[in-house]
Amino acid sequence: MKVAARTKSLKAVLAALVGLTLAAAPPAVRGESCDQNMACCCPDDAREVGIKASASSVLDGKAQYGADKVLDRDGENYAGYLETAWCEGKRGGGEGEWLRIEFPSVRPLQGLLISAGYDRSPATYFENGRLKTLVLTLSDGGRYTLRFGPRYRTLAEDGKTQVLNSPQLFRLPKGRAHTVKWLKLQIAEVEPGKKFTDTCISTVVPHASVEE
Repeated sequence: MKVAARTKSLKAVLAALVGLTLAAAPPAVRGESCDQNMACCCPDDAREVGIKASASSVLDGKAQYGADKVLDRDGENYAGYLETAWCEGKRGGGEGEWLRIEFPSVRPLQGLLISAGYDRSPATYFENGRLKTLVLTLSDGGRYTLRFGPRYRTLAEDGKTQVLNSPQLFRLPKGRAHTVKWLKLQIAEVEPGKKFTDTCISTVVPHASVEE
């Protein structure tokens, strides 16, 4: 009887812990692929002077892979400058590493455009680790799980399927308006690279508003 009671009590405790874990899980937001690097055109808040980026680690400590590379911009290209990237420097796939973007003043945030990897070329994209899931934490207390959707695919001139490394747009839920001073992106799950273990992000574009 005592053993049965203890077993029942243990099950109750485990159920409570599972319930707390599920309750604490951030709501999921799925990324939308910007077909052929078109669409997803929104105001680009990262062009404002004074926005800064920092990271938990940098590959080999090299400036060429620094956090600020996600804020590089290329003229009027809505997706930023994809030739550069922040690459984390933790041993392994980079789970737990983070990127933080701080604004010079508090502002609204409705969405984020994020590349899933090192978008300089198809080779760099697949050779390095790519994002599957990020955890987004906002200075106003908001927290979301960002899940990257399927990459956009099309037929090339030779008839073969081509993978386009289009960044993905994450629209935050309309039910809550966010006003933030900073945001933090933490790597939760990655797709391993074919050649390198580091995970990279070419661009992050914060949006105060998102077009329908």
